[in-house]
Amino acid sequence: MNKKMESKYLRTEDDIRSLVEDCPAILSSIKIADLQPHGLFIPSIPSLMPPHGDERLWTVTTESWYIASDGTVIHMQIGDKTDLASTPRTAKFIFNGAGRETPIAVVHDEGYSQVNKRRYNIITKEYSIPTQKWWDKTFKSGCLLCKTNWIKAKVYYRALRMFGWIAWSRYRRKSKAAK
Repeated sequence: MNKKMESKYLRTEDDIRSLVEDCPAILSSIKIADLQPHGLFIPSIPSLMPPHGDERLWTVTTESWYIASDGTVIHMQIGDKTDLASTPRTAKFIFNGAGRETPIAVVHDEGYSQVNKRRYNIITKEYSIPTQKWWDKTFKSGCLLCKTNWIKAKVYYRALRMFGWIAWSRYRRKSKAAK
């Protein structure tokens, strides 16, 4: 495996910087005003392949980036897995999890599944590890970007704040066990 491919696989700080440099030219010309108030997908929202067979997870089929309104870059790679906006069975009749909020659900799942990953900020030019609350607020903001009804976005956010800690804790344990 060549050096560049190896670093992309490892997702190191240099890898993140290189991904940001390699992503579409529009990324380098983004200004804060472009990101307000809800962020921006580059080049577009991620495409997904539905689950097949015994699988429950959807698969990302196009590489894309989401830049949050604060400038934090989230990269969705081909092959990433997502359960979309996972919803308890009792609430499926109201929120099916596969609606307008689907693109930002992919971003949110990326954040939860890699809880200790450092993210690059194109405005401050620094790295940080976002908190669970940051991911949840980003989901709510992204729902509005995706034209989800603001009431539904607020309900999703409240549900994440009340019950998201279960998934967050599970991913943190997995992350610590992998070290």
